[in-house]
Amino acid sequence: MLTTIAYRLTPELLGNVVAYPLTSDFTQAWERLPARRQPSGDRASPRYASLATALRAVAAQPAVLFPRSQLGRWDTDAGTAALLVTTSPIDRWLFTTCVRTWEQVLREGHDADTLSPVLNLDPGAPRPLAEYLERDRAGRIQGPGWLFEAARWNAAQLLAQQPVKVPGVGPLRLRLDTDGDLVCWDDPISTAWRQRSWHAMVYVSTRVITLPGIPDLILRLDAHVTRITDRWYGVRTVRIARSDPQSPLLKLRVRPPWPARGQPHPLIEDAAAEIVQACGLEPIELPTQLSAQLGIVRPVTRPNATESARALAPASSSSSKPIRRASSVLHRFPTTPPKSKWAGPSEAGLSRSTSTRPSTPVGPTGCAWSACTLRASPASISPVNSTSTPPRNAARYCWTRTTPSTPLRRR
Repeated sequence: MLTTIAYRLTPELLGNVVAYPLTSDFTQAWERLPARRQPSGDRASPRYASLATALRAVAAQPAVLFPRSQLGRWDTDAGTAALLVTTSPIDRWLFTTCVRTWEQVLREGHDADTLSPVLNLDPGAPRPLAEYLERDRAGRIQGPGWLFEAARWNAAQLLAQQPVKVPGVGPLRLRLDTDGDLVCWDDPISTAWRQRSWHAMVYVSTRVITLPGIPDLILRLDAHVTRITDRWYGVRTVRIARSDPQSPLLKLRVRPPWPARGQPHPLIEDAAAEIVQACGLEPIELPTQLSAQLGIVRPVTRPNATESARALAPASSSSSKPIRRASSVLHRFPTTPPKSKWAGPSEAGLSRSTSTRPSTPVGPTGCAWSACTLRASPASISPVNSTSTPPRNAARYCWTRTTPSTPLRRR
């Protein structure tokens, strides 16, 4: 996948972090928790991510719970068995009520309360992330995974403070969600086709990495487009806006309705709705039927080639003529197509590129497929000559339109 843009993160930009070290008493109490019930009826061990999701819903801020295997040397030497990392201190009553209610839901109503008494409720003052950085003899940054996560959250918060100036569009406000991504919530992409409204939303994913020869951390930003569906079918995640416009968007896992199994309404997983209600906060409610009009609940779905192109295409082309189905062209190519069936550059004005992953179609002006330039290997970006035989090691093939007036077709 192509990286949209990347920046250096100097120590001054890393910000602060709040860490709650948890001892072996917490991990031993966790191991005694009962297995949770799966939608299929099976049971599985509880996950740290489930409790972290509940904490994010209550505190409205990023939070991740890391096991001992993902901690740094200085953490394990201090006797830390698990670590809760967040951006600001969590209210003590909210913290204990969240953990206690989460355990009660896991035990199906039985209030054993074994986790909250062993919590560390005093993390101390926020500390600069730069104090946790370590370097080897070659000057390369070394650190646990939670350090990179905290740096990603702080960098995303800095970017969300100022609108993004886009030429020809105007300033766009990016809102932070509880996963640390930036969402263009107030400026969706909308269009109409066949007497129906279609919507999509731009979001920017963030990731902090290291690169050879660079002594600082690198913030990698990747732009994406996700369509907003009006059906619950296939939905696994939703973003929910709270009444406070400055509060981060809640990103929660959901279970869509399944009337055949006795579930007529969508459910929020990880007991987030029950925990928020127990804490006396603004309730989280999901509508039984989604509407074509955008609201405070927006499902997050994997982009479909046809609907993403319809949302991104110019209004003149999308409203008058339907966009032909393109998923077979962009997303469902066979891994080993016939060698003799490829069109050359003189046929239909098409060029071929190779990639291990198809990209999201982006159409700036009159051509909805002009940005599907992909790469064949992580090390280089090299379009294949369209008159040659497709390489055997290419996992996917796609075509890009070079002239807007030429129909997109496959031979």
